[in-house]
Amino acid sequence: MMEEKQCSKCKELKAVNEFSAHKATKDGLNSVCKPCKRKVTTLYRDNNREKVREQWNKHYTLTKKKPKPLTPPPSNTPITRRIGVILCSKSKQDYTCSVREMYDCSISFKARRIFMDLAYDEWYVNTTSKGFMEPSMVIEPYDSWYIQEARMMKGNIVTNEMIDEWLEKLKQQFPNRDEIQLDCHLSLPYYNKLKTIFPNIRYIKPQQNFTVTAWRYHDATKMFLEGKSLEECILKIEEPWVKPRPAETEKWFYHVSGDKFYGKAWGLASKYSIDNGSCYGLSMGTNDITYGWVIDESLVKHIYTTKGGQYRLPKYLKKAPTYFKRAGLREALNNLNVTP
Repeated sequence: MMEEKQCSKCKELKAVNEFSAHKATKDGLNSVCKPCKRKVTTLYRDNNREKVREQWNKHYTLTKKKPKPLTPPPSNTPITRRIGVILCSKSKQDYTCSVREMYDCSISFKARRIFMDLAYDEWYVNTTSKGFMEPSMVIEPYDSWYIQEARMMKGNIVTNEMIDEWLEKLKQQFPNRDEIQLDCHLSLPYYNKLKTIFPNIRYIKPQQNFTVTAWRYHDATKMFLEGKSLEECILKIEEPWVKPRPAETEKWFYHVSGDKFYGKAWGLASKYSIDNGSCYGLSMGTNDITYGWVIDESLVKHIYTTKGGQYRLPKYLKKAPTYFKRAGLREALNNLNVTP
């Protein structure tokens, strides 16, 4: 069995796992090694950005998946209620108040809450410990628990026993679940659990980051105020957001560990196995820091590590524009003139 192969481009002898599969060749492997292939692909993409963008837009248009319609319930169990549910927030008030007020300090929650107040006659806020809470319910501040750990959600992770207890509470809270259409404005892990007890459930897919999702709910609220249907608004919330990617130039990247890298975002991401999008944002100036990397060497000495293991810069040193973050979002929500 062959263990090594010579790359036809760099002429180096490399292990076979450095070559991708190719059915048309005798040995079933590409003649060019993966690193060389990546370099060729990157060079082509950098030199033909407009052509690549046109090809991608054409491919996206042809393959765009339409939202799956809600599976109709059996004829003997007509749907009599349509309810929505959104997720609580780790950002909370520090005093006893209503559910609606408790999380409204979170801009992401507030955007969802305004839409729910307007578009749904009945909606709830989900917590694993309390089940579905009515917006008017009065609660005290508490520690957040997460169904799974993520970059922005570190802390208490719920156990399988807690999930079972949560589902049991919902069964008791909603005994006639086959008569309910549940619009699930939650994360996918929650939806996967809820669909086991709610037969008529629809997953409202959020955007890839909190800020774009919040803007989507803002836009959906404006649409509803203009007379659009709930279904049209939901489609707006789920509509994929394609971020423009201007061309970048090669530059130096500096890491808190002392490492240095010269090149473009893709090369940095490939070498250190980190997210390409975050590296691109750093390269283009929309991020000040990512994974401990900066493009301003004078900032390295100011980088610190949070309790969750994330690299941060002091707020007074941040220079990146805030448009793609949250600039104007809170003001835009306040200007919607929607009263709970």
